Amino acid sequence: MSDKTSAVSIALVLALTAGGAIAATSAEKAIALRQAGYKEVGKSFKTINEELKKDAPDTKLIAKEARMMHGHSLSIPKWFPKGSGPESGLKTKAKADIWAEPAKFSDATKAFQTESQKLRVIAGKGDVEAIKLQVKATGASCGGCHTPFREK
Repeated sequence: MSDKTSAVSIALVLALTAGGAIAATSAEKAIALRQAGYKEVGKSFKTINEELKKDAPDTKLIAKEARMMHGHSLSIPKWFPKGSGPESGLKTKAKADIWAEPAKFSDATKAFQTESQKLRVIAGKGDVEAIKLQVKATGASCGGCHTPFREK
Protein backbone atom coordinates (compact mmCIF):
# COMPACT_ATOMS: atom_id res chain seq x y z
CA MET A 1 0.00 0.00 0.00
CA SER A 2 1.45 3.39 -0.97
CA ASP A 3 1.67 6.30 1.45
CA LYS A 4 -1.05 8.09 -0.52
CA THR A 5 -3.39 5.07 -0.39
CA SER A 6 -2.63 4.61 3.31
CA ALA A 7 -3.42 8.27 4.03
CA VAL A 8 -6.70 8.04 2.09
CA SER A 9 -7.63 4.84 3.95
CA ILE A 10 -6.91 6.43 7.31
CA ALA A 11 -8.94 9.51 6.37
CA LEU A 12 -11.85 7.31 5.26
CA VAL A 13 -11.79 5.30 8.50
CA LEU A 14 -11.69 8.51 10.56
CA ALA A 15 -14.57 9.99 8.59
CA LEU A 16 -16.71 6.87 9.00
CA THR A 17 -15.88 6.64 12.69
CA ALA A 18 -16.73 10.29 13.21
CA GLY A 19 -20.02 9.83 11.35
CA GLY A 20 -20.86 6.89 13.59
CA ALA A 21 -19.99 8.93 16.66
CA ILE A 22 -22.21 11.76 15.49
CA ALA A 23 -25.09 9.36 14.86
CA ALA A 24 -24.65 7.76 18.29
CA THR A 25 -24.55 11.17 19.92
CA SER A 26 -27.73 12.18 18.12
CA ALA A 27 -29.48 8.96 19.15
CA GLU A 28 -28.23 9.36 22.71
CA LYS A 29 -29.63 12.87 22.84
CA ALA A 30 -32.99 11.77 21.42
CA ILE A 31 -33.28 8.90 23.90
CA ALA A 32 -32.27 11.12 26.82
CA LEU A 33 -34.76 13.78 25.74
CA ARG A 34 -37.69 11.37 25.52
CA GLN A 35 -36.78 9.64 28.78
CA ALA A 36 -36.64 13.01 30.53
CA GLY A 37 -39.93 14.04 28.95
CA TYR A 38 -41.69 10.86 30.00
CA LYS A 39 -40.31 11.23 33.53
CA GLU A 40 -41.92 14.67 33.64
CA VAL A 41 -45.22 13.23 32.41
CA GLY A 42 -44.97 10.56 35.11
CA LYS A 43 -44.25 13.16 37.78
CA SER A 44 -47.28 15.16 36.67
CA PHE A 45 -49.50 12.07 36.83
CA LYS A 46 -48.15 11.22 40.26
CA THR A 47 -48.69 14.73 41.59
CA ILE A 48 -52.24 14.84 40.22
CA ASN A 49 -53.12 11.44 41.62
CA GLU A 50 -51.64 12.29 45.03
CA GLU A 51 -53.66 15.50 45.13
CA LEU A 52 -56.86 13.66 44.21
CA LYS A 53 -56.40 11.38 47.25
CA LYS A 54 -56.52 14.36 49.60
CA ASP A 55 -59.69 15.60 51.31
CA ALA A 56 -59.16 19.03 49.74
CA PRO A 57 -57.13 18.64 46.52
CA ASP A 58 -55.21 21.69 45.32
CA THR A 59 -56.98 22.17 41.99
CA LYS A 60 -54.58 24.94 40.97
CA LEU A 61 -51.66 22.54 41.33
CA ILE A 62 -53.59 19.88 39.41
CA ALA A 63 -54.32 22.38 36.64
CA LYS A 64 -50.64 23.36 36.49
CA GLU A 65 -49.55 19.72 36.22
CA ALA A 66 -52.23 19.01 33.59
CA ARG A 67 -50.91 21.92 31.50
CA MET A 68 -47.38 20.59 31.79
CA MET A 69 -48.49 17.07 30.86
CA HIS A 70 -50.34 18.29 27.80
CA GLY A 71 -47.35 20.39 26.75
CA HIS A 72 -45.13 17.32 26.91
CA SER A 73 -47.68 15.30 24.94
CA LEU A 74 -47.28 17.72 22.05
CA SER A 75 -43.53 17.06 22.01
CA ILE A 76 -43.79 13.27 21.78
CA PRO A 77 -43.53 13.05 17.96
CA LYS A 78 -40.19 14.90 18.17
CA TRP A 79 -38.88 12.44 20.75
CA PHE A 80 -38.67 9.55 18.26
CA PRO A 81 -36.37 10.46 15.36
CA LYS A 82 -35.24 7.63 13.12
CA GLY A 83 -32.14 5.94 14.45
CA SER A 84 -33.09 6.37 18.13
CA GLY A 85 -34.68 2.96 18.55
CA PRO A 86 -33.22 -0.44 19.36
CA GLU A 87 -31.12 -0.32 16.18
CA SER A 88 -29.02 2.38 17.85
CA GLY A 89 -27.60 -0.24 20.22
CA LEU A 90 -28.39 2.09 23.09
CA LYS A 91 -30.59 1.33 26.09
CA THR A 92 -34.17 2.17 25.18
CA LYS A 93 -37.56 0.64 25.86
CA ALA A 94 -38.89 1.95 22.55
CA LYS A 95 -39.82 -0.90 20.23
CA ALA A 96 -38.89 -0.87 16.55
CA ASP A 97 -42.65 -0.98 15.83
CA ILE A 98 -42.76 2.79 16.43
CA TRP A 99 -40.89 3.32 13.17
CA ALA A 100 -42.33 0.27 11.42
CA GLU A 101 -45.92 1.38 12.08
CA PRO A 102 -45.74 5.19 12.12
CA ALA A 103 -49.47 5.74 11.46
CA LYS A 104 -50.45 3.51 14.38
CA PHE A 105 -47.91 5.24 16.64
CA SER A 106 -49.16 8.64 15.50
CA ASP A 107 -52.76 7.67 16.28
CA ALA A 108 -51.79 6.48 19.75
CA THR A 109 -49.85 9.68 20.38
CA LYS A 110 -52.78 11.80 19.19
CA ALA A 111 -55.11 9.93 21.56
CA PHE A 112 -52.89 10.87 24.50
CA GLN A 113 -52.67 14.46 23.26
CA THR A 114 -56.46 14.63 23.00
CA GLU A 115 -57.06 13.17 26.46
CA SER A 116 -54.39 15.31 28.09
CA GLN A 117 -55.94 18.38 26.44
CA LYS A 118 -59.32 17.42 27.91
CA LEU A 119 -57.64 17.01 31.30
CA ARG A 120 -56.02 20.42 30.96
CA VAL A 121 -59.38 22.06 30.26
CA ILE A 122 -61.30 20.16 32.95
CA ALA A 123 -58.59 20.72 35.55
CA GLY A 124 -58.72 24.44 34.82
CA LYS A 125 -62.39 24.44 35.88
CA GLY A 126 -61.58 22.90 39.27
CA ASP A 127 -64.33 20.23 39.36
CA VAL A 128 -62.62 17.45 41.33
CA GLU A 129 -65.04 14.68 40.30
CA ALA A 130 -64.71 15.59 36.61
CA ILE A 131 -60.92 15.71 37.01
CA LYS A 132 -60.91 12.22 38.52
CA LEU A 133 -62.84 10.83 35.56
CA GLN A 134 -60.59 12.52 33.04
CA VAL A 135 -57.42 11.41 34.82
CA LYS A 136 -58.61 7.82 34.31
CA ALA A 137 -59.29 8.46 30.61
CA THR A 138 -55.92 10.16 30.18
CA GLY A 139 -54.13 7.32 31.94
CA ALA A 140 -55.93 4.78 29.78
CA SER A 141 -54.73 6.58 26.65
CA CYS A 142 -51.15 5.97 27.78
CA GLY A 143 -51.71 2.27 27.22
CA GLY A 144 -52.26 2.99 23.52
CA CYS A 145 -48.50 3.54 23.26
CA HIS A 146 -47.09 1.59 26.19
CA THR A 147 -48.68 -1.71 25.27
CA PRO A 148 -47.70 -2.00 21.58
CA PHE A 149 -44.68 0.31 21.44
CA ARG A 150 -42.77 -0.02 24.73
CA GLU A 151 -40.73 -2.90 26.10
CA LYS A 152 -41.66 -3.96 29.62
